[in-house]
Amino acid sequence: MMQRNTKRMAMCIAICMLMISLFSGCGKEKENVTLSVWGAEEDQEMLREMVDAFEEKYKDEAEFNITICVENEVTCKETVLIDPKKAADIYSFADDQFRSLCQNNALLEVTENVDEIIEANGGKESAAVQSASYDGKLYAYPMTASNGYFLYYNKEYFTEEDVKSFDKMLEIAKENDKKIAMDFTSGWYLYSFFKGAGLNVEISEDGLTNICDWNTTEGKYKGVDVAEAMCKLVANPGFLNCGDADFVAGAKDGSIIAGINGAWNAKNMQEAYGDN
Repeated sequence: MMQRNTKRMAMCIAICMLMISLFSGCGKEKENVTLSVWGAEEDQEMLREMVDAFEEKYKDEAEFNITICVENEVTCKETVLIDPKKAADIYSFADDQFRSLCQNNALLEVTENVDEIIEANGGKESAAVQSASYDGKLYAYPMTASNGYFLYYNKEYFTEEDVKSFDKMLEIAKENDKKIAMDFTSGWYLYSFFKGAGLNVEISEDGLTNICDWNTTEGKYKGVDVAEAMCKLVANPGFLNCGDADFVAGAKDGSIIAGINGAWNAKNMQEAYGDN
């Protein structure tokens, strides 16, 4: 359940722990269990394995009809809140959506194995548990410990000194008719430029709105300085604005030799660049 600066969160994504409660107090007669599960595209294989293992473990206690569908964690909140009654029984989402989902009654309180879940995720004061709690009650299961993003680069083209400068990397990419990629449509990624310049954004006490100082006219770097630098960056022939799927595809076909992307694509990047 955790990610994003913010970290990823999953309502009851620990499927086995959740579904065990379905059989509490049941007799020997098999139950018919129908559930729907939403998860990110890259998690489909993992979810299928979890569901299959669960069904096998409890095959003598219930007949299952569990469906798994793709739902982007970035847009999950919007999809759910259109009509919570039509949302999946189990779904994953980014933790910056958590409070809004709670306040709109789109999450159920976790009541089974609560102490064990909290202990397994670092205790009540841990960031994982805090991000999954509302008014002191647990409403979701921590799914991942981090959703950070990084600069991935192909050592065939860059030295450790080269990657200290984005301008130098763009120069190298241009010379080799290659690209350095980043998703410039996401405020989550774009925050890195402002944060690097000493500008900040944080959540308000209401848990829904943000406090942002990106328009500051004081300090070494002003908000407009950052914006101008970003415009210069995207105008460079060595830069490519793209999302996850195109980033991975470009890395694999050799057209993208570096880029900013998340921990979830580490395996894909290892496959794409190999020993480099």
